[in-house]
Amino acid sequence: MVLAGGSSSRMGQDKARMLVDGIALLTRVAQAVAPVGNGAVTIVGGDSDLTELVGTHTQKVTHVRDAFVGQGPLGGVITALRSATADRVLIVACDLPRLHTEHLQHLVCEARATDADVCVPLVDGRFQWHIAVWNRRCLEALETVFESGTRSMWEGVANLRVTAVVSSQIRHVTDLDTPQDVADFVKNHIQRPQRPGGGYDRQVHIPEIAVDALAALAESDSPITLIDVREPHEYEEVHATGAVLIPLGEVVDRKDELPAGPIHIICRSGARSMTACEALSPLGYDVTNIAGGTLAWVEAGYPSTTGNTPE
Repeated sequence: MVLAGGSSSRMGQDKARMLVDGIALLTRVAQAVAPVGNGAVTIVGGDSDLTELVGTHTQKVTHVRDAFVGQGPLGGVITALRSATADRVLIVACDLPRLHTEHLQHLVCEARATDADVCVPLVDGRFQWHIAVWNRRCLEALETVFESGTRSMWEGVANLRVTAVVSSQIRHVTDLDTPQDVADFVKNHIQRPQRPGGGYDRQVHIPEIAVDALAALAESDSPITLIDVREPHEYEEVHATGAVLIPLGEVVDRKDELPAGPIHIICRSGARSMTACEALSPLGYDVTNIAGGTLAWVEAGYPSTTGNTPE
């Protein structure tokens, strides 16, 4: 579900429609969100013609008018929950151009594993309320505090069970609130199409190879270093034979464990591994991202194994 919102006084125009490198902000976020909801997206706020910005990226898109226009994100959350039919609802702001589908899927999985009213990322010690999974059962409590005059998100969730997700999976949560934010974003990121699942690459060039090329390297006489940056439970379920586990959140701290030569980095589908490459490349490491990740490797039938050891 995309929490679109209407016009922004600080932007001087409807934020959802603002073009960044020729693509509307709402379109960018919808590309990342749609796969999480099996192609279904609901836009809250703004005009109904906003659906035209995401129609080609979703199987089903609906629009709901914000019941509390101009009264802040808490009102938008209430409107979204009122329109929802699922028990848990992913609500995302429209001004987060660097979101990845895989990041959102991770948050949804964490939410399913807890009985909390709301599951929200904690990044650098701050709750990121513009990306959260809400349980519909908390709607009545939110409505009660809102009717009492509360507009603060913190006060609104004071009596709810909140679970913080401390994970490197959701790192790129930069929101664009002002024209200067947009200018800085364009300046600091390559203006090229997004990777599958949304998100922008950094200016540093990261080479990528397909799993077929990786398999050919593995069969050669020269040994390769393959680092798997997924979480331990994912690694234990299945991983490419020979891959060494170093979770994404530990990669920089454990960089001294990495060799000086070429390093190939793999994750589930290629998003987290790219993030790891982006972090290590400026530090002088020769890194290559594996496009398609472990999913592509296993699907192609290349050697894989289970458990917590490489072989």
